[in-house]
Amino acid sequence: MANPPLHASLDYGTDQRAKHSFPLEDVHVLNQWFLDHRALHDAAPYPTREEKLELAARTHLTLAQVGSWFSNRRVRYKHECTLAAIRRRRLHDDLEDYQDYDSAEEAVAGTV
Repeated sequence: MANPPLHASLDYGTDQRAKHSFPLEDVHVLNQWFLDHRALHDAAPYPTREEKLELAARTHLTLAQVGSWFSNRRVRYKHECTLAAIRRRRLHDDLEDYQDYDSAEEAVAGTV
């Protein structure tokens, strides 16, 4: 039995619309551009029209597909940053609780 191509995955959600995946090589090209340019911007990067045209040519996607991919990627990036901030805050709170516990133990040990 032949293996299906990497881009042939379809997933039908509850609304029954097909969700198409781009070829992994194309996603790598787009994601690499996003990561390379993320450090140059305070927020997530926005490629210029010329950059989108270049990426579309490299990936064989349409200009609209490239634009939509970056729009979705910025949303995912913002969500990832929010989750990371929540995790850092929880870790910081847990560390403070642990330090408070150690201080209480030291105080009890000093009174004995």
